[in-house]
Amino acid sequence: MRAKFKIMEKYPHMAAFAVKAFYEKDVQVISEIQSSYRRHFGMKATNVIASLDPADFVPGLDLDMMYQEMYWASEGYLWEMLQRGDLDVEQMEKDFNRLLQFWKTVYKNNKRKDL
Repeated sequence: MRAKFKIMEKYPHMAAFAVKAFYEKDVQVISEIQSSYRRHFGMKATNVIASLDPADFVPGLDLDMMYQEMYWASEGYLWEMLQRGDLDVEQMEKDFNRLLQFWKTVYKNNKRKDL
């Protein structure tokens, strides 16, 4: 999301186009967009999840589901802001940082003293 915020600051119309394209419903382009998304999301998710130490999180936590939930929440927030026409990147970053802090309270293994 932070990388997206930087792009949005520099190129707000390009960012809006990219998010809207993701939700495109035109049957002539939807399959290609979704195929590209699944390919890139899968690669990215695999790399991120592989880099995580399960001991840093609540015991028994499904890291794949955690990542998916965080992704959905982040993308949903971005979509909502685009629909409102409210691309205040500074406020969006503040909101996202609050969300990150919330996730830490939910998912982080608080018994680990070194985190």
